[in-house]
Amino acid sequence: MAIYFALVQEVEIENVGLCEPHENGSAPTSVAASMLEDVHNEDDEIVARDSVGVAYAGIDTTSSFLQTFVLAMITHQSVQEKAQAEVDRVIGVDTLPTFKHRDQLPYIDALIKECMRWGVILPMGVPHQATSDDVYKGYHIPQGALVMANSWSILHNSEIYPDPEVFRPERFLEDGCKDYSDFAFGYGRRVCPGKWFATEAVWAAVVSILASFDIVPSMDEEGKLKSVTVDCTVGAVSMPVPFDFDLRVRSASMKELLAEL
Repeated sequence: MAIYFALVQEVEIENVGLCEPHENGSAPTSVAASMLEDVHNEDDEIVARDSVGVAYAGIDTTSSFLQTFVLAMITHQSVQEKAQAEVDRVIGVDTLPTFKHRDQLPYIDALIKECMRWGVILPMGVPHQATSDDVYKGYHIPQGALVMANSWSILHNSEIYPDPEVFRPERFLEDGCKDYSDFAFGYGRRVCPGKWFATEAVWAAVVSILASFDIVPSMDEEGKLKSVTVDCTVGAVSMPVPFDFDLRVRSASMKELLAEL
C-alpha cells in the first residue's frame, strides 16, 4: 500500500492546487509529484487528480491480492521454494530485483496469475447496464437491466481451469491456458482502468518479498504451528479471513541490504 500512498500524498483532495511539501521542495519523489511539475492549467490539474485517484482506489484490491499471495505461500511451501529458486537463479541472493528481470522470471508471472485466479478479488465483478434490449442464449435482457458477471465461477470453472481449487501456478505455463485477466479485471470497454498499473505494482511487491523473506506459518506459545483457514470474506471486494504468519529474512546479506534502504 505504501506505493499508492506515495502516489497520492502530494495531491489535496478538495483543492488540487500545489500543496505545501511540493512548494517548499520537501516532497519525496512520486508519480504525483512528477505530474504536479507539469501542471500549467486547470485541465492539467484534473488529469493529475484523476490519475492518482484511480491509483488510490486500488488500495483495497491490491491489499486483497497481497493477502491472498501470503496465504498461498504459507499453505504451499513448495510453490514458494520453487519461486524463490527462480529468483535466486536469475538475480542472485544478495540483491533486489528490478523490472529488467521480469522477462526472465516466468514462474513469478505464473504465480501472480494463479493468485488472482485462486482468490478472486471481485467475485461478482462490477455491475454493467444494458444500453439496449438484448438476447443471450435465449435469455431476454431488457434495456436498463443490471448485468453482473460471476467472475469467481468463471475462474473456478473446471472446464477452463482443471482442478480449480488446487493452487498450481504451472497451469499458466502450459499451452492453451486461458488468460486469467480476461475475467479478473472486468469485461468489454469497462475493463478496470488500473489493470496495467496493478499488474506492475503487484509484480514488484511479490518478487521483492520472495527475494527478501521466507513466508512461514506462525507458532503458538507451545511451539506448534498455528492453524490457517483457507477461506474468504463475503463482499464486493473479497479478502482472505484473518490469519497469522511470520516473515524471516532469508540471509545476513539481505538483512544488511534491507537495513540500508
